[in-house]
Amino acid sequence: MNKDIKLSDLVEGKNVLLVGNSKSLLKKDYSQLIDSYEFVIRFNLSIGKLNNYNIGTKCDAWIFAMCRENIINSTYSAAQIKPRVCVRYGDPFNIGEVNINLDVKKDDVRKEIGISADMYPSTGIATIWYMLNKAKPKSLSLIGFDSFKSPNFYAASTNAHLCHNLDAEAEYIKRICVTIL
Repeated sequence: MNKDIKLSDLVEGKNVLLVGNSKSLLKKDYSQLIDSYEFVIRFNLSIGKLNNYNIGTKCDAWIFAMCRENIINSTYSAAQIKPRVCVRYGDPFNIGEVNINLDVKKDDVRKEIGISADMYPSTGIATIWYMLNKAKPKSLSLIGFDSFKSPNFYAASTNAHLCHNLDAEAEYIKRICVTIL
């Protein structure tokens, strides 16, 4: 892990786009829009699917929270476009060229979005919170975020409701003043 590098340093002063995994990304070709941003962040299993859809190919950082090492390794290995920066939301895990942890305490995010201790903030929500509270991007935009109202673009279903408070996350996104594309 690169202890001297922080995600906040990499995004400072940049136009940052967080690309969620909602199936809404497939409604039209967002490739040019996504790839036009200075810094693009993608989440979890999506990096293994970038060439299969019209959702751009740019990926400056990959933020993942998957628990099992074999899933992390196989997702990264399958990715045709490897992100230079791999950011773990959770326990440290070394993969890729630059490895850093997302400096977020789940309890801080829980408090801000109003969820109980038995629920976990999603990777996307934790990253939004991080960008707004610990980083200084020039701008922050979101695309492909629908608070799990539809399945991920690469999966037929999701069990997100089992560990995330989807209504609280949707309300948090509405409360903040970011551009939702």
